[in-house]
Amino acid sequence: MTKTKSADASTRNWWIAIAFCLASVFVLVIYLTSGYGEISTQAYQYARSLYTVFNQKDNARLEKVVQMIEADHKSQKLSDRDHNYLMGLVQMAKNGKWNDAQERIRSLLEAQVKTE
Repeated sequence: MTKTKSADASTRNWWIAIAFCLASVFVLVIYLTSGYGEISTQAYQYARSLYTVFNQKDNARLEKVVQMIEADHKSQKLSDRDHNYLMGLVQMAKNGKWNDAQERIRSLLEAQVKTE
């Protein structure tokens, strides 16, 4: 009987350790992907435009916004970081994931709201 109880306790401890590790990884992933951070005023304006475009699933307007984003990036009015993030969402929409792109852009916009 003592060997069985010892084996049960060992197995239980092993599962507890596994659960703790998985929970730790989950918390770390949530922490690292919880937000984009602050963006420039120009990127914020583009994010607002993209939100509307994604909502309407409007390919023609999407291309116009992309042209403006690219022009501002080329003239260094838009940072590489903001450009890459916005263009990643644009690509998501172009791949047909309009709702996912809209959800992410909404999260980005909400993250910009400052509470005082």
